[in-house]
Amino acid sequence: MSRVSCSVKTRVALAFVCGALLLVSAATPARAQRIVHRARFGETLQSIAKHYYGDKDYARFIKLASGRTSDKVRAGERIRVPTAWVYRVPRRSTVPQLAKRLLGTYRAGPVLVELNRLGRRKRVRKGRNIVVPFLIDHLTSAGETFAKISSLYYGNAKRAALIAGFNGMRGAAPPRNSRLKIPIGRVRIEPERLTALLNERVLGVSPARQRADRAALQETNGLLRRGEYFAVPLRLIRLLAREQSSDTYTAEVYKLLANAYVAIGKHKLAVRAFKEALLRQPTMVLDPVTTPPKVVRAFADAKVEVRRGDR
Repeated sequence: MSRVSCSVKTRVALAFVCGALLLVSAATPARAQRIVHRARFGETLQSIAKHYYGDKDYARFIKLASGRTSDKVRAGERIRVPTAWVYRVPRRSTVPQLAKRLLGTYRAGPVLVELNRLGRRKRVRKGRNIVVPFLIDHLTSAGETFAKISSLYYGNAKRAALIAGFNGMRGAAPPRNSRLKIPIGRVRIEPERLTALLNERVLGVSPARQRADRAALQETNGLLRRGEYFAVPLRLIRLLAREQSSDTYTAEVYKLLANAYVAIGKHKLAVRAFKEALLRQPTMVLDPVTTPPKVVRAFADAKVEVRRGDR
């Protein structure tokens, strides 16, 4: 991971953003611990999970946290990526106090004990790092037991009693159509990914990256001017598959892509490309004097579809 040189003020700002993103107030439940990812062209839930967690099999947690019914991802879509997080205890506290503060209920005490191997200690010392899970909603079905639910989320039935206790229930099975909270503590965004995300939010895209982006756009514009229309989509799709750049840059890429599609007679593809551009830059306009009529028409159709919310 590249090191970012920054001033003392920037370091302070970075620490502030880190606190705002993950170390939220004590009254905030763990379900709020997530980042919002804007999907890029060609991404899937599996590739997003691999990017943030290092494991594509964790895609199901992104799906559950977002309340999604499909694995399909649309470019420009905002996707919630949940994560367990680390809380540094500011003062000596009891486990029930931490449970109430971090997860909103005293019943969460056993979850923190098991996740952090606290054993039988009654108090947690100042300065200790505590892993805090995020919560997943689970709607029970007929015949479902806590053991089955535990196996579904943890890979074994050992935490059946933990799930029951966390939700204030007893017995082997919850009532049908009960909405349970399932604490997930082993799924965390990789530290280097989180650092990169924080750097981007505070510092923006690096100057070197900006220069590379401008050079790529100039090269693609050259292809358009020379009439090499069929080469443009392939070039731009490769640019869209790279690490995420600014919304302004990505909008310009989709705008060029739309122009190329119009040039090769692909009106529907041009409309789709303009829609992606408008999602990132809603104020985008075209000059009706210098822009070819077919491009103007594709842009107008895209604006109509964006207003309607068409996908």
